[in-house]
Amino acid sequence: MILAIDTGTATLGWALISRRGMVHDLGALILPRDASKTVHDDYERRIEQQVDALSALLPGVTLLVAESLSFARSAKAAASVSLCWGMLVGLTRARQIARWRVPPKQWQHALLNTPRAKAIDYDELACRIARHVERTGTPKAQSAVAALRASERTHALDACGIGIYTATIADTSEAHG
Repeated sequence: MILAIDTGTATLGWALISRRGMVHDLGALILPRDASKTVHDDYERRIEQQVDALSALLPGVTLLVAESLSFARSAKAAASVSLCWGMLVGLTRARQIARWRVPPKQWQHALLNTPRAKAIDYDELACRIARHVERTGTPKAQSAVAALRASERTHALDACGIGIYTATIADTSEAHG
């Protein structure tokens, strides 16, 4: 089983995907800022909650995959993704689970079957991922897609897309762990 992650500390998307590309479950962990805590204490709280939530998903997982680190946005976004990646490295190392990363544009263009020079149509990408779950996902995954709130949808579907790409297209022979 593959656990695919769309990284972040405020919102973390996840999906459980079989090695054949069947989506078993997906969702998003929403962790809003706790204004009563310092920024550092709040990041620590969020990471601890992510460790607990992801640990519950790990039984049967042999590969964890997430988008590669990217720093094109704000410093706050870079810190959030970096903290999440650090947590994923620690979690996979402690559990002896292989870890792999994929650049965002790589999996997106592959699932859309578009040339890399072309802009990503994010609405079409989300529709294709949702259709894949409708066609090949378990009833649990199909129900999960239908129940996603707007704030969860992009992150959960991105994680799902990362997992589908990893299971059906990518060469993960160089996974770490």
